[in-house]
Amino acid sequence: MTKKYPGTFIVSGTALSSSISAFTKKEMYVLVPLAVVFNVVLVWLFFRNWLETLIALVPLLTGVIWLLGIMSVFTMPLNIVSIVAVIIASGVIVDYGVGITYECSRNLHFGTLMAITLSAASNVIGAGALLFAKHPALFSTGVAMVISMVAGFSPR
Repeated sequence: MTKKYPGTFIVSGTALSSSISAFTKKEMYVLVPLAVVFNVVLVWLFFRNWLETLIALVPLLTGVIWLLGIMSVFTMPLNIVSIVAVIIASGVIVDYGVGITYECSRNLHFGTLMAITLSAASNVIGAGALLFAKHPALFSTGVAMVISMVAGFSPR
């Protein structure tokens, strides 16, 4: 085949898949801690108080723990796609915690709960559409995002 088409070469599908998996796994060891650090720093910069920062980050921790627990119970693999989905969802989940923590800590009542509830509902509906996907990567993204966002939503 390479004689017929100069400049081409044959690649093993298994070798290519292994190479891509190894590279993305190495990337996750950098990206996951980076996402955690960015979320913590951003929330701390907003509150400038470690107690409120930690309280606001509880929904994120809850979402990740529930995701790992549910995936473990149903023997679903935690793959790169799921991890990327949770990294993306982490920003949304942190918003829930920041909004509620801010409103409660300052004894404010200006509709944050309703706004966060509607935001959570629309995010879950959008990600929930992926639960009907036939492609495993899209389905895995939907599962990870829906579980983490539903578990991370806490009205108070």
